[in-house]
Amino acid sequence: MVHSLVLMLTGCICHHAKPEWIQRVPGLNEYQDMLLNKAKFLAESKGRGLFYGFQGTLWLCFSSITAPAEMLIGLWFMFLAVLYILMGFDIMPQEVAKKMKDVRALVKAPLYDEESPKAAGGQASQKKEALLATEPTQGSAVRG
Repeated sequence: MVHSLVLMLTGCICHHAKPEWIQRVPGLNEYQDMLLNKAKFLAESKGRGLFYGFQGTLWLCFSSITAPAEMLIGLWFMFLAVLYILMGFDIMPQEVAKKMKDVRALVKAPLYDEESPKAAGGQASQKKEALLATEPTQGSAVRG
């Protein structure tokens, strides 16, 4: 079982490594080519997400309270699976990260203008208004 997990992890590393790194290690380029020929689903986001989900379930099967490392690795793979599947539906992590930053900025923005909060008649700050006025980013909802 450990051997298959190591091979799967090597496959993951091959897909995420820079091409020049792959070419430096003898045999790794051929291994990556073989993976792309035999497991074409790994070249797409949804397929890779399902693969990471499968790996996550394997790691979680071997986890326990006394083996928290396996549990953390399994949960990490499940998190990656969700991200890659979302990317397959054109919901990119960059858009999610931008949305989270906008929400944080909205929460941190002062309620009133700093120059004269009472004289402004209770107007919301320009920063908050701009954040509230922005339309949702493209791909922010799952498409059917």
